Amino acid sequence: MTMATTDPHHPYIRAVQHTLGALHDPAESWTEYASDNGEVMLMETVIQLNWRLTDAAGWTGEDDRVYLFWDQVHGWTWSYSTQPGRTSEPMPLLTGPLVPDPVDVARAVRLLLDGESAQLPVESNPRPYSDAEPIALTAELTEAVGDGTDTNSGNIDQADAVALAAYADPIRGMTDALAIAGLYGATASPDEQCAVAVRMNPAAGRALGEHLGLGPDALLPVELTNVGIQAAVATQTPGGVTLYLDSTAAGRLIARLHQPQGPSRLF
Repeated sequence: MTMATTDPHHPYIRAVQHTLGALHDPAESWTEYASDNGEVMLMETVIQLNWRLTDAAGWTGEDDRVYLFWDQVHGWTWSYSTQPGRTSEPMPLLTGPLVPDPVDVARAVRLLLDGESAQLPVESNPRPYSDAEPIALTAELTEAVGDGTDTNSGNIDQADAVALAAYADPIRGMTDALAIAGLYGATASPDEQCAVAVRMNPAAGRALGEHLGLGPDALLPVELTNVGIQAAVATQTPGGVTLYLDSTAAGRLIARLHQPQGPSRLF
């Protein structure tokens, strides 16, 4: 099911899905922003984990399913199918902030799929972002916070709305991800033909190739595709490398930059 881009939490959930990668089934995952009681609007997400990867946890049947849930009241929880059309009561997946780093979500999911659910919930942290400039709320999040007088406007507070908004700006997200990965010879900027253009000097280009586990000289589009990043164009010159990325490719690269480097990465 295609997720509506007008849902206030869509950019954050999309970042989680990019980080989960093959650990989830995007065709059976959805998000919505709706009212069940006519008064409180609730951001909700359901992500079905890839049951074909759950052999270690004992979920192997055709009707076995494992789900993640997120909403602005309970944060991340999980459940499993008990019979066709029915699931267990949701159990906590993470403790900590309402909007944890997607890497922490994926780490908890890996425990689930490895049969280590007894270790849940695990502690999480917010994704680190630079404080170079304030994070602006999207129009959808501004409406979700409301002005305190309209009960239909939602029940998320300003701080959590800002945490969600941090995922809505691909330029800022890429800039912070490049810095976190130590790629200081790389910059992110808007471009007329794509969502983000990532320009790297030769040293940063080699470092990115190493970070992705591709090797220091592997930044051609076909090699990026091998790690799930489809660049619209990738140019190499004596002065460095430029990647032109649409929003999906940018999100996947941001997710990979936040993961551990090369072969030792978690997912």
